[in-house]
Amino acid sequence: MKYSVQEKLDIVITNQQSILSRITKIENDYQELEKSVNYTSRTIEEIQAVNKTLSSNLANVTTRLEQADCKITKLEEATLHLERYSRSYNLRFGGIPELVDEPPSYPYERIKEILSDKCSLEPEIENAHRSGRFPKMPTDQPRHILAKFIYRPERQQVLRRCKKALAECGIYIIQDLPAVDAAKKRSLKDVMSKAFQEGKKPSFRNGQLYINGQKYTPKS
Repeated sequence: MKYSVQEKLDIVITNQQSILSRITKIENDYQELEKSVNYTSRTIEEIQAVNKTLSSNLANVTTRLEQADCKITKLEEATLHLERYSRSYNLRFGGIPELVDEPPSYPYERIKEILSDKCSLEPEIENAHRSGRFPKMPTDQPRHILAKFIYRPERQQVLRRCKKALAECGIYIIQDLPAVDAAKKRSLKDVMSKAFQEGKKPSFRNGQLYINGQKYTPKS
């Protein structure tokens, strides 16, 4: 019986040691897990702090970009205004044949001659030159002659009085518009044609279409 009790006692001691060993392992694992959690917590806090800083920087950059975009828009508007003003002294004459080896002085002299002979006008012209791509084939349309007038009232007089007279000679006059305005005017070509057919008076100025003096607003 003594040996039986001893055997049971040994088993209990062995089990107890096993349990203690497992408890020790669990404690060690818990400590490692606690360290990991603490590290993860610190890492999350650091990430949150970095994110907060980045968010603040992003907000500042966004604000600066919006301010820069606003300045660019204002500069573009101011530049377009200046370009419109500068071009308001110009007229483009189309349908005037180009000479072979045309001298640089020809466009100026030809415009002065045409306006004098066909319109009985002698406006002061600062300069005149060909504008656009050089024709590759003899059948290509001649380049416009871009004439810059010294006085805008004289330019307006030519635009009003010479269109019909020159059209009979195959010469046409158009305004010298900035690219953005020219594109917009082309997009409104059908609207302007319809207004003409209806006996109305369409006019395009400063990037806007006016019909009978009223600003045109496209319908949705």
